[in-house]
Amino acid sequence: MKVKFNMSLCGGKEDLHAGNIRDVSDEEAISLIDAGIATAVNKKDYESAKERILVKEQEQVEKEQKLQAIMYEDELKAEKERLLLRIEEIDAILTPKEADPSKKDNKEKDSQPNLSDESNKEKDPQ
Repeated sequence: MKVKFNMSLCGGKEDLHAGNIRDVSDEEAISLIDAGIATAVNKKDYESAKERILVKEQEQVEKEQKLQAIMYEDELKAEKERLLLRIEEIDAILTPKEADPSKKDNKEKDSQPNLSDESNKEKDPQ
């Protein structure tokens, strides 16, 4: 797009003086015009370029939002998987395990009165 400079600029490659007309990229032209450094030679070119850039920026924002949504969904799935594994671990801790049959027999013996001790007490008068 062609722009007319309102003020002089000097840089490494070239010096631009007020009143100079140059052909620059749409992005650069919009930046210069919006900053007040230059004016558009053709207002319609400026408006259409501004609209094209706005559409590009909007598309880029939409792509980034979709990408973030996908990444967030992946993070949620990974977190769900970690939580499910943790729930399984907790359930394993809280669920009573089946008793070992040999231990069960020992508990039954402990709960029964020991008759041999009582019979010995009756025989021994002390």
